[in-house]
Amino acid sequence: MESEKVFRDLLEEIAKEQNYKEYSLEVSPIFTGGANYSSLLFGGTISAPNKESLKVFGKVAAMNPSLRDEMASSALFDIERIVYEELVKIYEKIEKKHGIPEEDRLVFCKFYGSSSGVNQETIILEDLTANGYTLHDRMKSVDWPYASKAVEVLAKFHALSMCYEEEYPDSFERHGKHFATILKNIPDFFNKAFKMTFPHSLAVVKEENKERFKAFFTDEDKIDFCQFFKPVRKPVLIHGDYRPSNLMHRNNADGSVDVIPVDFQSIQPSSGIIDLLYFIFMGTDGAFRKKYYKKLIELYYTTISRMLRAYGLNPDKVYSREDFEYELKEKLPYGLVVSAFALSMVTVESVDAPSLAEERAGLDSFVVKPGKLFAGRLNDVVDDYVEWGLL
Repeated sequence: MESEKVFRDLLEEIAKEQNYKEYSLEVSPIFTGGANYSSLLFGGTISAPNKESLKVFGKVAAMNPSLRDEMASSALFDIERIVYEELVKIYEKIEKKHGIPEEDRLVFCKFYGSSSGVNQETIILEDLTANGYTLHDRMKSVDWPYASKAVEVLAKFHALSMCYEEEYPDSFERHGKHFATILKNIPDFFNKAFKMTFPHSLAVVKEENKERFKAFFTDEDKIDFCQFFKPVRKPVLIHGDYRPSNLMHRNNADGSVDVIPVDFQSIQPSSGIIDLLYFIFMGTDGAFRKKYYKKLIELYYTTISRMLRAYGLNPDKVYSREDFEYELKEKLPYGLVVSAFALSMVTVESVDAPSLAEERAGLDSFVVKPGKLFAGRLNDVVDDYVEWGLL
């Protein structure tokens, strides 16, 4: 009830800013069934006579004090506010400057406002569901039309970041340092949480792969999230949590798919490969990867290369194929590590999804009851890494 009041109060301010007179508000909670852990979500409608109703989506921070401090969760909302208030405007300016056609421009949610205060951090955006967008079912592997569009959007996002660094290096460095400072404790937090979740992942690995799986994870240098998030050759501002639960999509009548990323609380300077691998292994199963993994990898680089040229940049100098392949080789173990760590959360059954707002929520909240998909999805990943010679 308190979170709903925070959302409603901010909605009142937005109604006045948008010149709604004699308006009424409708507010309803949104339940994601395990797709979101750190916020409470609400839908809102502002209505007034002789004016089109405004439908919005909002999230209010919901995390207990100890986790808030350890994860700097209050600052995560600050990151997202900066993305919408500053970074999006810079990106749009760059796209306009270079005459990027509409079909190649990034699409972001419209941002309406935010508020701060302990356990009152709130972000309000347009409600994309009003325009036919929805979330992918996290219990199903994505298909090629969806995956190819999501990877294309990701590549455009990273290419635009590269152009940002080239044209506004001081501003790029300022944003990167600010985001990195806010998120500096997150990789170490993941390292600690991983040690608690690993036994549960090991338990479901097939017997023929169990020993090699265990041996891989005995080398702590291979599973250090601090190292994974360090840039290699070309730093970009990555999304940081690029998975289907943070992508709104719309299926069009012609078979095409529109994708709009949301939840920019983890944006930070890193290698773009981190976003790419995370999307692939959180959103696909083994059958999909056998057919499309190489195509997705190729699509990612060719799209970056094409967009760099659109920005008047030479891919061979800014981000060559050699650079890309080197980074992919260096970061490829991340796909295995993050699968062992996060697939249990991604595939958790709705009834078993944890709440980080509970008073006793802590590192052990990342240890969830394995859902019915977890063992199969994780073993698919292990099989891939055995085939690739990394296990």
